[in-house]
Amino acid sequence: MLRGIFLLSFVAFCLGAWLPHRQHPDGRIVGGRATTIREHPYQLSFQVDGKHSCGASVIDAQWALTAAHCVYVALDGSVTIRAGSSYRERGGSVHETEEIFVHPLYNSTTVDYDIALIKVASPFLLSNDIQVIPLPSQNDDVSEGATAVVTGWGHTSEGGNDSVILQEVYVPILSQTECQGLYDGKITDSMICAGYLDGGKDSCQDDSGGPLAVEGILVGVVSWGNGCGRPLNPGVYARVSAVRDWISSKSGI
Repeated sequence: MLRGIFLLSFVAFCLGAWLPHRQHPDGRIVGGRATTIREHPYQLSFQVDGKHSCGASVIDAQWALTAAHCVYVALDGSVTIRAGSSYRERGGSVHETEEIFVHPLYNSTTVDYDIALIKVASPFLLSNDIQVIPLPSQNDDVSEGATAVVTGWGHTSEGGNDSVILQEVYVPILSQTECQGLYDGKITDSMICAGYLDGGKDSCQDDSGGPLAVEGILVGVVSWGNGCGRPLNPGVYARVSAVRDWISSKSGI
């Protein structure tokens, strides 16, 4: 199930990519705990008509990274980015979007290359509550078993309610081979998996587009999974190192 959802009234022009017509993913934090934006100052809320819809990450004073499926449908919503707040729909600063680019290889059926770039109209004012998260180099690997942290305001249980306050959960990185086996070969080189085989800790709906970080580096973007926190169904994330060159070509970062 995809972990976030929709928007934008000008997709064809601003997204920089053709988007096939299909349903999308969901994501949220399950089995985690409340945290603060100061602990994760790169966390953003991707909002439609003032309501939280997905997560995103600060990667530059004027650029954010999120999931392609979060900007998938061209609806009449007003898209903004909220930065610097522990709360999903109040506090911090709100930024209009100037440009949105979806990765040209994004596939809504396979959820491959589930990555989108957002340029905000007014720069983020960097502070203790708003900070850039570093990106990996192209094709950098993440060690199996490395501890990752994923954050967001999504559901705290499968089919449950969203969280008002930012949540965090720590999960281990899984090997591509192991995750391939769990998901019947659906894991591509643009994806990375994290979670416990016995379940209980995961991202979930409305966490989509949010950050998966290892040692302070943005290695993944919340993308999809089978339910939330289910045994043998780890979270699947878009692999940032697989699209690092594309990010640079579009943003100059």
